Amino acid sequence: MSARMWILFVPLAIALGDMPLIENMNLIMRPMLGLAILVGFFASRGHIQPGERTWGALLLFYMAALGLSCVNSVAPDAIAVSLGRQAFLMAVSLALVILFRDPETRLIGLKGLLLVVLSSIGLTFWVYLMLVPEYGLSYEGTRLIKGAALTDYGVGLNILSYLLPLALFGVRAAYRPGFLLDVLLFGAALLAILMMGSRATLLALALSWLIFAILRRMWRVSPLLFFVSTLIVASLAALSWMIVAGYAVEIREIFGSDVLRDISVGRTDMWEGGLLMWTKSPLFGWGPESWRVLLLEFLPTVSERSLQIISNLESGSFHNGFVTILAERGAVGFVSAVAMQIYMFYCAGSVYRHRELLPDHDRRFAGVLPVLVLFMFFRSLAESSGLFGNANSEVDYLTYFICSYLVALHAECMWRSREEMEASFASDGGGIDEASSANQLS
Repeated sequence: MSARMWILFVPLAIALGDMPLIENMNLIMRPMLGLAILVGFFASRGHIQPGERTWGALLLFYMAALGLSCVNSVAPDAIAVSLGRQAFLMAVSLALVILFRDPETRLIGLKGLLLVVLSSIGLTFWVYLMLVPEYGLSYEGTRLIKGAALTDYGVGLNILSYLLPLALFGVRAAYRPGFLLDVLLFGAALLAILMMGSRATLLALALSWLIFAILRRMWRVSPLLFFVSTLIVASLAALSWMIVAGYAVEIREIFGSDVLRDISVGRTDMWEGGLLMWTKSPLFGWGPESWRVLLLEFLPTVSERSLQIISNLESGSFHNGFVTILAERGAVGFVSAVAMQIYMFYCAGSVYRHRELLPDHDRRFAGVLPVLVLFMFFRSLAESSGLFGNANSEVDYLTYFICSYLVALHAECMWRSREEMEASFASDGGGIDEASSANQLS
């Protein structure tokens, strides 16, 4: 097998992670991803490029914040597993960045995402065929199907609603289908996303395209970093003021609204509990998996349903990536997460502006990467998995797959832009030297 073909194990592992074949798909996924790590580090030959170093430093900072949070851990049995998962995912990401230096490897990786698209659409339609006769096609039926798909068949439609949009645009960039296939592919994907019943995904997609369209029209994406970083810093400043000034009670006033609770399907209770947890250990947090031990103590209302949902969850229950980081890793972890998010926006804006320097498939994918980064950001405001997830699911792996691809494109754009500048400088210098020689001869 060609070294480039090893990259296919990553999308194959993610696609298999969707399948309800065996109880613990990680027993299959992790060895397959481990092959990518080995091939990637052998391919590096000890040379790390500037963009890769920055991403590696941010991942190490994020990992260090996890380690520091373990000092106050209230769930010591989760420390070794959490550190191992995060270290493994970090190694996968760095290996992918190295493998994605090669344009052909990137193309093969994007083509492999077709496995994720087909498995996501296929599983959704299959679940509906099995459950529609029992629950019907009403709005309430869709909600019941969503729950039954997970409990009866082990298919998480919420997870598929995140995977499908990320993989879909990569596939379109790689294969460049004709108009008819494009319509069929996007039509089937859109129908599947609607059937998955994830309002968070639909809202995140709509907001991502809207903001991208506005920024591209008005400022050519350059203020993207400023917009998002300002939003995050302002939120952090407001929360810090509330803590320092002794107004933690205001958290309850903000999130305690019945209207907000209904709109967010109870998420505001989780956010309130997570933020109040953070106020009790603001620097390093309570450690990985601490929500299992402490969250119920901080929830504004503890119903039997809330207790059952939380006890059955396999990953962070705050339903917000940033709240999860604050509660479990404290301010240090939050700063590391914000730095990673800002770097992703910076890379997306940079790659978008310099996409003409890239090969055809990369240029097409670069055209939608700001949308995907925005989508990942907005989705993390309603769910914990993804860039700041539990490092344990296909959602987390695909997110880091996209981010690693983006970092590799950013590094290549930097290199190609520098080459162009050097060539232009050499050309100008050559012209001056020739003119000087001509004047001296005359």
